[in-house]
Amino acid sequence: MELKLICHICREQIGRFNPDDIKLPLVGHMFKAIDDIHGYPPPFNAKATWNYFHCLRDNNPDKTLRHRPFPAPDTILTDKGLYKVGDRIPGPVTYEVPVYDQEDLAKEWDERSNPDGKKIVLPLNYAKPESKSKSKPKAKKGSKPKAKK
Repeated sequence: MELKLICHICREQIGRFNPDDIKLPLVGHMFKAIDDIHGYPPPFNAKATWNYFHCLRDNNPDKTLRHRPFPAPDTILTDKGLYKVGDRIPGPVTYEVPVYDQEDLAKEWDERSNPDGKKIVLPLNYAKPESKSKSKPKAKKGSKPKAKK
């Protein structure tokens, strides 16, 4: 499976690579051109090491003054996220999630909510306690209302 090589600085695709072919130290021949159809050059010289990798999208005429496509020699930005050389391929991870039926969930809920196993019976006239409403404080008897300015 090939991943797109993305520049950390300009966020443009500058090449592609196969994670199985990448190992440390990074060398230019491990990376391929953006595609095989349009005649793009490979992103780096085949014998160049990470110290001499420069971004193709930087238009500085002096190639040695162009910015580096990835700042660390072991971390590469791809279209799927950061790829640490030798680590798992970035992207969504699938987990196996057990599926329970309604009876299992009801049983587990009963065990958690009532660990003693006793049934809780609420009286028929049970009502939720009312919350106090926020209202303006009432004026004391005999006090004069404040005049509006």
